[in-house]
Amino acid sequence: MFGQLHILGSGSAHTTPCHGCSCETCKEAIKNPKYRRDCSTYLFKFENFNILIDYGSHLLNKFNLNLLKINYIFISHTHPDHIKGLYSLCWTKQAQIPVYYSNSEISNAFQFLLDKPKNLIFKEYKKFESIKLNDNLEIIPIPLNHNINTHGFLINYKNYLIAYLLDTKGLPKKTMDFLTELNDLDLVLVDANYGPDLMHKSHNNINEALDLINQLSPKKSIITHISHLNLPVKELIKYIQKNTPKPLNRQIFLAYDGLIINFQK
Repeated sequence: MFGQLHILGSGSAHTTPCHGCSCETCKEAIKNPKYRRDCSTYLFKFENFNILIDYGSHLLNKFNLNLLKINYIFISHTHPDHIKGLYSLCWTKQAQIPVYYSNSEISNAFQFLLDKPKNLIFKEYKKFESIKLNDNLEIIPIPLNHNINTHGFLINYKNYLIAYLLDTKGLPKKTMDFLTELNDLDLVLVDANYGPDLMHKSHNNINEALDLINQLSPKKSIITHISHLNLPVKELIKYIQKNTPKPLNRQIFLAYDGLIINFQK
């Protein structure tokens, strides 16, 4: 296996269904468990390396991965829906797990983890500075547009390039220039928190996500970080197909909890 992405949590802070909500998206998720979404948690596998990017909920147990060795964790930002799974994972019986984070803006919840790390080792990263994990794998933090200091990541595994772009409203110019100059993105994960009629200062709606994909022109894309404030899944799939030029729409995947994408070069 060249590499694999296992999406454990594809939702927002609200989760889907949102407690007490009877919107069409939540009703769809209540009816069909496949459409339920937990907080952001993405597991990347490269040979013998297992990397979590964000750990918004303690989802390893849910997917029977409680004995999986986690080599590294990267945290995009310190909002609770991207870190709260660490409160359980810090009790791991595995040897200490390195957790990379940016020290540019720290929430009180994350500061608690820094003060009491238990079996986690926290390491700082800097924007645009490459972190070489081995001879074949590097991760570069890239700035995003969010309401606190937030980073996405460019993952380079044997020249297979993956851009992780959650949570963001479009992209800062330096990040857009950095990614477009690569001109060879294999996979992009894009935030599409909201439906087409909703505008927000720190998250994309589906139209903005599709526009971002069009600008980056990756070989494949995953629409994710989807809240109950987006369209129900069946409507959202139709909307993507209708509003994306062919053949680009054939290479756009809608994330769901449990989705596995195998990487092929």
